[in-house]
Amino acid sequence: EWGAIEYPEATEVMTSYSAEPLKVFEDGAEIKVEVKIKDDFKENNLKIEGRLRIQVCDDEQCYPPKTISLVTQIEVKKK
Repeated sequence: EWGAIEYPEATEVMTSYSAEPLKVFEDGAEIKVEVKIKDDFKENNLKIEGRLRIQVCDDEQCYPPKTISLVTQIEVKKK
């Protein structure tokens, strides 16, 4: 079950193509997502899948938004 999402602090930048400042993540961003695992989970490995919607901008324009599929696998150890 997906839990809380923690985004880094965005930087406001002025561009030639926007009258208002844009909030951006410069040079990448670490986004943390809490994952809750049910107590009755039996396996050792958990495959986590999700989608991230992004929009890339440079100093001349913003490009159309894209959705990126993400997949990772974690080892689950019970205490």
